Amino acid sequence: VSLDYEKKEKEQIEWLNQSKLRFFTNISHEFRTPLTLIISQIESLLQSTSLQNSLYNRMLSIHKNAQRMGKLINELLDFRKQEQGFLQIKASHQDIIKFTNEIVLTFKEYADHRQISLLYRFEEPIIDIWFDTNQMEKVFYNLLSNSFKFTPDGGEIIVSIEVRNSLVNVIVSDNGPGIDQKDFDKIFDRFYQVENGYSNNKHTVGTGIGLALVKGIVESHHGTIHTENKTEGGSRFIVCLQMGEDHFMEEQKTAINQLTTTKLMTDSEIDDAFVKEVIESQKLITDKKYSILLVEDNPEILDLLVQIFNPIYQVITAVNGNDGLEKAKNNQLDIIVSDVMMPEMSGIEMCSKLKMNLETCHIPVVLLTARTAIEYTIEGFRTGADDYLTKPFDTRLLIARCNNLVNNRKQLQAKFSKQADSDVNIVATNSLDQKFLTRAVSIVEKTLDDSNFDVNLFASEMMMGRTAFFQKLKGITGQTPNEFITTIRLKKSLILLTDNSNISITDIGYQLGFSSPSYFTKCFREVFGVTPVKYRKDNQVIN
Repeated sequence: VSLDYEKKEKEQIEWLNQSKLRFFTNISHEFRTPLTLIISQIESLLQSTSLQNSLYNRMLSIHKNAQRMGKLINELLDFRKQEQGFLQIKASHQDIIKFTNEIVLTFKEYADHRQISLLYRFEEPIIDIWFDTNQMEKVFYNLLSNSFKFTPDGGEIIVSIEVRNSLVNVIVSDNGPGIDQKDFDKIFDRFYQVENGYSNNKHTVGTGIGLALVKGIVESHHGTIHTENKTEGGSRFIVCLQMGEDHFMEEQKTAINQLTTTKLMTDSEIDDAFVKEVIESQKLITDKKYSILLVEDNPEILDLLVQIFNPIYQVITAVNGNDGLEKAKNNQLDIIVSDVMMPEMSGIEMCSKLKMNLETCHIPVVLLTARTAIEYTIEGFRTGADDYLTKPFDTRLLIARCNNLVNNRKQLQAKFSKQADSDVNIVATNSLDQKFLTRAVSIVEKTLDDSNFDVNLFASEMMMGRTAFFQKLKGITGQTPNEFITTIRLKKSLILLTDNSNISITDIGYQLGFSSPSYFTKCFREVFGVTPVKYRKDNQVIN
């Protein structure tokens, strides 16, 4: 009787679990259709070349959160596929060190925010094994997310990789409250959630399928996963994966490399009309073709990026962070697009060095990363990156974001040079540029009446080489040093014209270093659209 009762109870529990899965699957499918429509509409708006900065950032936030919802829905659907035996493995030969490092990297910003020490340790620089990158990233995202959920602020999380015999062990450990003994046998069961009080009080309650999905994916790789408490406090999850490829069937293996397996970008065609619209938006600001530096260590991906941007930009390429850093210093660039994970120097390290260097800190940087955490975005890189995209991405979206960054900067430069009331700091995007421009303006104002003040004297006063100074000033303001000197003098003339009616226009021109009254009038009309006489008449201050 007791055995029959236990059998019926198990059948009832299984029926309830299957009912839950069917409900979640059905509701997930219902959610996907409107969510897809929302995301597609947002992407269309983000591709607009005329979108204001403030609206663009808000739309970008909506887009990221909508994508996060999509990932959570896909996790439910993946779990259902796994339960029914439909989850397909496409394993390829990959470096588990580089793969895991990029996942850890996406949690770095969140770890810094919570003052959690996030460490990554490995015994060998390269460990190649066979695994499905699309599926295995879900494993490590879930395990890291789980660790962050139960680790207190100021705590420690360690991801380590070690080789033991023919096994590769990936260990995610933390110094949280640990796992209660009663939970050990159930922690990987579907819909089971640990009730230790800490997570439920401080963080959002999950779905209870994350660790069950992890276990299923690991076992589909013919690996194992188990958990244990550490003697010094906290817990660790150990994923054991086999080396070699014999444990996979032939139909489960693919020769496609990691980047193309996860797809670099979506299969959207870049139509000629869209490219023409982008080019026309740039021509409204300047006839000059913008320059772009593409930094990517994978030759195939680099070639693809060159094909994308070549119709629109003057393209310069680099094969790693060190190469990119040198080319950024030696070329007049309008924007940089860089991969994150590269040998010798990562994209993040390169970006950090660029933003701390006076000669290059003004150049917008867009980072490309193959993965992003489900729970957390990389918003606000401490390195100073201006934007980032997660692969796979829509190629049109990449073009539109780069175009917005460049055009917005060019529009601010035009406003500075053409509008009487615009301050020079509107073109400074960071503290280094602000200090640079403040000093430059101060030097020009001290030499207002010196018609012999030229680029060489200007660079000397700034304590910079002529070429470096020329490129820096041009990069920030869009003006050559001579044009910048003229702009500052003309803006000064506006004050003299309105506040000092007793000074003749001829004298104002000479006081401001113009070689002749006619040259002063010519420059004034070119910038402000009227003669000094007309401007004084229209703006005369009545005492």
